[in-house]
Amino acid sequence: MLSGRHRKILTYVVGRNILDWIMLRTSVAVLLSSLAVALLVAAQQPVACPVDVPCPVCDPPRTAGPLTALRDGNSRFVKPDPKHFHQSVECGKRLSCCQKPFAVILSCSDSRVPPDVLFDQGIGDLFVVRVAGNVATPDALGSIEYAVDHLDAKLVVVMGHRRCGAVQAAFCPRPGPHLDVLWDLIRPSVAHPLPSCEHHEQVDPAQWDLAVRKNISNMAAMVTRDLRGRAGVSVAAAYYNLDDGKVDFPK
Repeated sequence: MLSGRHRKILTYVVGRNILDWIMLRTSVAVLLSSLAVALLVAAQQPVACPVDVPCPVCDPPRTAGPLTALRDGNSRFVKPDPKHFHQSVECGKRLSCCQKPFAVILSCSDSRVPPDVLFDQGIGDLFVVRVAGNVATPDALGSIEYAVDHLDAKLVVVMGHRRCGAVQAAFCPRPGPHLDVLWDLIRPSVAHPLPSCEHHEQVDPAQWDLAVRKNISNMAAMVTRDLRGRAGVSVAAAYYNLDDGKVDFPK
């Protein structure tokens, strides 16, 4: 039989062992939780990109020149026989650290005029700048300069389209803030403006199309002036026909 003193000692020792065991389990649980959090955070950290290495190319690689590649792509879109090259997660992963687009496209924001679709191109192929009326605003010019100076793009295409709403609006009197920036750039393309505009349908279709084409020419000239002095860079005008899907490159 244990004496009362021995029972007290035994109870104390057993209690301490249980307490130590509980504390040990708690410490291990906290340690494992901290380790799991650390591993999760590490997994979410962006992978460091290599420097001074060529930008990889998605398969299949482009072999034609920039303008020919755009013409060929639009032909595939029109047939229709689009190949949807470079439109995969694998291609996106391959280009996660760099980009080297072969052309810059300044186009209208119109939802019916997506350049990547019209030219049957994919991830990393085109550097697209979209503004209503495909106008060369300072922001648009800055984006184009970035693509030319930092991404080494050698072709800039200014593409307008048939029945451009922004050009149609330029036949009407000057609008309010924000839109007036676009209006000021497009208005010189309008030969016969309207004194008032309750309904845009008043715009003559033939005059409208002439203004669209003139606006393309004016914006291409603005881009050309802005890029003057950049060796090897060319600017081309393009007209997209909503009726048949064709993109023409007028001289």
